Amino acid sequence: MATVKSFRCTNPKCQAKSEGKFLSEKPTCPQCKIGAEHERFGNLIVRLVEVHFDPPSEVPGFGLGVRACDRSKPIQAEMGGNGMPNPFHAGTGVLRAVTCEKCKKSAAFLNAMMSEEDDARGVAEAAFSRLAMGAPV
Repeated sequence: MATVKSFRCTNPKCQAKSEGKFLSEKPTCPQCKIGAEHERFGNLIVRLVEVHFDPPSEVPGFGLGVRACDRSKPIQAEMGGNGMPNPFHAGTGVLRAVTCEKCKKSAAFLNAMMSEEDDARGVAEAAFSRLAMGAPV
């Protein structure tokens, strides 16, 4: 079973729809049908890095070193059996930089987001927002 990966087609006519981003098992743009193996235009298809959320540890400024979407996997999972790090997976504690949709739905990410809101807007205002959304305070 092949894995779905993130790509971007940099063909100007594909940029209007979702900035040319697409998910696929193969690097072929669904709009212009150009694939990475195309002799002349294959370089228009770019593989994107999946940036995972690295949940904070008890030491400020240091993450746990695992993906919030799957805590059994380290941020830099090995590629195959060769022991080389996968260059298409990265991790960060910066919420705005996370691109992994599964991480964005994880409890660790949502808690960090609420905590960041508390810091930015004040505890009382953040609690009021949570009550308005029906979330626990």
